[in-house]
Amino acid sequence: MHSAQRLLAITGFHPNHCGTPCGITRAARTPSATAAPVPPGPFAVVVTNDGRTGTTYEVMLINDQAQIVAHATAALPALQSNQTLRNLPLVSVSATKVYYLNGNTDVDALSPAGTTATATQIPDGTSKEIAFAVDPENQMIAISEISEESDATTDTGEGYLQDLSNGANKVSLWDNDGSYALRWPAGWDGTSLIDYISGMQEQCGGPGCGVSPSYHVVDPTTGDASATVCQTPSSQPSYGTPNTTFTSASLDGLPTAAGTACDVTLDSFDPNGRDTGETESIVAVDWTGTSTTFTQFPTNEGYGNTELYNCFLSPDGSRMACTAGSNNALALLSGGGTITNTGHVYNSILGWIDATHLLVEVDSGDLGVLDPDTGVLTSVAVAQANGVSMAATLPGSL
Repeated sequence: MHSAQRLLAITGFHPNHCGTPCGITRAARTPSATAAPVPPGPFAVVVTNDGRTGTTYEVMLINDQAQIVAHATAALPALQSNQTLRNLPLVSVSATKVYYLNGNTDVDALSPAGTTATATQIPDGTSKEIAFAVDPENQMIAISEISEESDATTDTGEGYLQDLSNGANKVSLWDNDGSYALRWPAGWDGTSLIDYISGMQEQCGGPGCGVSPSYHVVDPTTGDASATVCQTPSSQPSYGTPNTTFTSASLDGLPTAAGTACDVTLDSFDPNGRDTGETESIVAVDWTGTSTTFTQFPTNEGYGNTELYNCFLSPDGSRMACTAGSNNALALLSGGGTITNTGHVYNSILGWIDATHLLVEVDSGDLGVLDPDTGVLTSVAVAQANGVSMAATLPGSL
């Protein structure tokens, strides 16, 4: 018997007729499951419900193609007694994740792949106002706990650092009252903590008095500040030339890896002490406290900046996106002082996604990713887009 006949007799299989033994059906192969690829960054981290009405808000990651690649819904923290701070940040970014408050005590994490998980809890959030910042490596969390009182001079605020995973290795960073109680972590520049001073709570009747909103660069092992960024001094020192005083400084835009934009006002006097007018400078200040002037111009005294306002420093520090006072259009300000008015008007500039893309509010139902050099705008529908803010970029910013 030939081998083919022998095989047919034993199994019913004929090599010229069936790919499997005849009468036997091969099970269909199921493709092995593969994880969806993580979308490439960078991303704008967008927070909805700026008015903080109702009980929830959303966190979204939007890429430079105007796609919402991940989002999460969270519970708004309940207001505490005497709370006036309605702008405490709800989110923080590391190099790989967005962390967000979910209620008063839970800190959850959102990845670009869309996964969420509870990262830690802050039990004192039941009775205190909470803000936090997670370090780039997802290892440590800086926390601020604020208690506002009916008498603002008795407000208290504590800042400390601890391990993200289990709350161990706690390090006290500050313990303040009065104006300086309203202080919280804004992010990290490498291994340095950046904190934000809210300020403007205790005025003393003249320019430079009280505490201006500003940033401090803090050593996370000691709590000591190595630099101040855009802080109005309580004294009135000369600023470069005789008979000129540093009147005020104010923060502009979002903090970035390169630092932040700052608006500095100088007041000049003649030798007889008569006021000869204000001059305004738009400067970039990095996280060493070093400032670089982008442009300077006289102001319409008493009415503030009439040329450029609402400036955002790009992540590489090379330029700013501002609003032009003449027509409310987007204006690009270079480090060399060149101002390019694009003529394009948007409801608001929200921030840089990277060095070549801006996130803007187009209208009440749309955000847009803009290439400011070409004017190309790609819209993304977002409900109540006029009530959202950009908190940071992921990765690459505070």
